[in-house]
Amino acid sequence: MPNPYTGPFEPDKWRPAIWAITSIFESGRPEGNPAMYQNYDSGIVSYGRHQATLASGSLSLVLDEFYARSQSAASRTLRQGFDGRVKTKDEALRNDNDFKALLIQAAAEQEMTDAQDAVFDRFYYQPAISKVQQCHLASPLGLAVAYDTRIQGGWLQVLNRLAARLGGSVVGQNGIEEDRWIAVYLEEREAWLYEIAQRAENNGDPSSANALRISTFRVRELKTLAAAGNYALAGPFTVRGWNLPGIPAAPKPVAAPPKPVADAQLLDANAVEDLLVLRPGQTFTVTWSLRNSGTLAWEAGFRLANTSNIPVRRGPPREFPLENVSAHMPVAPGADVNLSVSLRAPRTGRHHRSEWRLVDSGGNFFGAVLLLEFYIRKPPYPV
Repeated sequence: MPNPYTGPFEPDKWRPAIWAITSIFESGRPEGNPAMYQNYDSGIVSYGRHQATLASGSLSLVLDEFYARSQSAASRTLRQGFDGRVKTKDEALRNDNDFKALLIQAAAEQEMTDAQDAVFDRFYYQPAISKVQQCHLASPLGLAVAYDTRIQGGWLQVLNRLAARLGGSVVGQNGIEEDRWIAVYLEEREAWLYEIAQRAENNGDPSSANALRISTFRVRELKTLAAAGNYALAGPFTVRGWNLPGIPAAPKPVAAPPKPVADAQLLDANAVEDLLVLRPGQTFTVTWSLRNSGTLAWEAGFRLANTSNIPVRRGPPREFPLENVSAHMPVAPGADVNLSVSLRAPRTGRHHRSEWRLVDSGGNFFGAVLLLEFYIRKPPYPV
């Protein structure tokens, strides 16, 4: 099967959609909840729109970022009263109501939301980008799978299981294709979660075991997107009942309007005088009836040129500004016009033939070749 996603690799553009998916998993809504707080699993305290945990150290990183951004009362009190305990991952904070209240109070500040986003971009999203590039994953869904695993944990453990099963962990290696990589990774992630849930239960921690088993819904939601072939995360799509707009499709290139083209069609040619019996030096007028068959108007700067220099003097081709020989100017596309030129017959020679062309303002010849043919009559001349 060809690569299921052939678009450009644009993780910055994909981030809102990918974060919305994981935010639904973590806090129950796509925009995330900066005040989301829970203390029932091995994370000790999980907090914010990305669920930074005390046990992993990510909560400490978020609070340090918040202290740097905010000088509010909540910021000062958290730092003075709890910074040391946060850094030592004090498990007693699980049931500290003052700590919980301050975290929820701080979540009302934009600085806290910004701090949460900054930390999770720097320490989770950017590393996830590096991981998928190492694995040669190219799709938004591939990055969503990697990012969500980075958030929940277990990236390396699941990757090792995938490598053992497929004989490699890099797309393109041993014939591994991206859709197969994602499918196997999700299968192994789900199996791994059930295994560590069982270990937790065997170790006398039924609460963590239950939380891990429940969390397998994350894998099933991602499997649904893969089964639908939505590797581009094109919207709209549904995650746990939430309708997400997805990643905006790249705008289709707008074709440049066609460049106007100058062209001319010959309709008729005539002369006032009899061109078969001209006298040497006689003045005569020839008229060409033309149609502007192009898409460019004939305007100032357009010319009518004698490209063979007959029947005029020697030297450069004779040229007439179009406004001097045209019945009207400008000549719009589709319009007809008469071009009349007064010429003088040569004094030598008998049969003369010349070619004329229209020239645009850039010096380019265009349109039909206009032929002029006439004869010089030898004396005696009628009186």
